[in-house]
Amino acid sequence: SNDKTLLDTDGISYQLSNVNASTQWMVAAKDLVIGTTKGLFRLVPNQYQYAVSPKTVRIELVDDVNCNLDAKLLGTSLFFPDASGSQLMEYKYDGQIQQSNANNMAKFIHPTFLEDNIIKVVVQEIPQPRVLVLTTSGKLYCLTYQRQEDFYSWNEISTSGIIKDVSVSSR
Repeated sequence: SNDKTLLDTDGISYQLSNVNASTQWMVAAKDLVIGTTKGLFRLVPNQYQYAVSPKTVRIELVDDVNCNLDAKLLGTSLFFPDASGSQLMEYKYDGQIQQSNANNMAKFIHPTFLEDNIIKVVVQEIPQPRVLVLTTSGKLYCLTYQRQEDFYSWNEISTSGIIKDVSVSSR
């Protein structure tokens, strides 16, 4: 900006697009990733600057997937349901090709979440990386995840009742 009143210490105000979008979540991963009702954005410095400030910031659309519930960081990936609750998305940054993208991880168990939507996502890092997904009918699914091996495996956790909530302890 050529505005002489704009300082590098000022707050950032940035229009994401020409349509109304509500910010649903922000997560500091490799970049600051912003999930909105109109897509997934990331905050990056402009192409000529290395530091992010109100003068040098650029926010770019990564994917047009609409977000609703919170995103959870697991390793270098973000997991979140789309706005409909029918897809579990993984956002990851690939350093080798300097590109980020969002992939639908529910494609491996399609059409499970189409009629039984996702209502909560939690992640477990230790002892093994796992993504737990709770659905509207009270079913719990587990995505076992080994990104470096490119290994993903889904299973339903069987219970004799309905699961109302799920959480993971950090210990």
